[in-house]
Amino acid sequence: MISDNRVPPPPTPPHELVPSLLAELSAYPSAAVGDEDVLPHSGEENPAALAAALERRHSAHTFATAPLPGDALERLLAEAGRAAHSGWPDAARFPVGVVVLALRVTGVARGFHRYDTATDTLRHVSDADFDPADAVLQREFAHAAAVLVTHGPVPAAVRHDGAHGYRRLLLRGAAAVSAAWLGAARESLAACGFAGLLPDVLRTHGVVDVDEDIPLLALAVGLPEPPGGDAGDRSNGGQGGRATRDQGAAACTT
Repeated sequence: MISDNRVPPPPTPPHELVPSLLAELSAYPSAAVGDEDVLPHSGEENPAALAAALERRHSAHTFATAPLPGDALERLLAEAGRAAHSGWPDAARFPVGVVVLALRVTGVARGFHRYDTATDTLRHVSDADFDPADAVLQREFAHAAAVLVTHGPVPAAVRHDGAHGYRRLLLRGAAAVSAAWLGAARESLAACGFAGLLPDVLRTHGVVDVDEDIPLLALAVGLPEPPGGDAGDRSNGGQGGRATRDQGAAACTT
């Protein structure tokens, strides 16, 4: 018997999937609306509460230096976990995970933690023995109390479903971030969605295998800065201006 020693091709980088992703989206213009196989539906939502949360939701401009209450973080993670898995037909095959970079959270050690949706618990992965500003492109997010990062098995999903698999993971990551963001609005917290932490930081600290489990989207969250607080350096028009570490606040782009 002749063994097959061929090396499988490397996974396609996500940015190279964009052309085929756009082509597939144009072929399915109505897939994002009314298609139960694409978007989950839950009858447990309160329309009035959702409308109120949407009205209050905004991109935070500053974060206070005070710590984020641990129970508030737990509620946001529960919201994100449900949104990423409940009702999605491919949730078991391609799970979307959430990791947390806790910087100032009551009762949670500073560092990376992996959220377990089954047990609703956090498991410490590694310490955050680095300058948070080195983990982001837009340094304002380094001043959040915590950063929630969604991630998923993009290469496996693409092998199974093509660019549509990547699209579905992005939808689920966006659903998780949006749910946590709305939860932050209900909690009167400051929050802002963004692209996420730098992959090299996640790889170096053993948080996720960024070759097979690729970051999707993220949410920076913390307490809002009190009125009249100093927002730090805005010399770059709010685009990544960095506040001093004592102030712990900076601009957040929308």
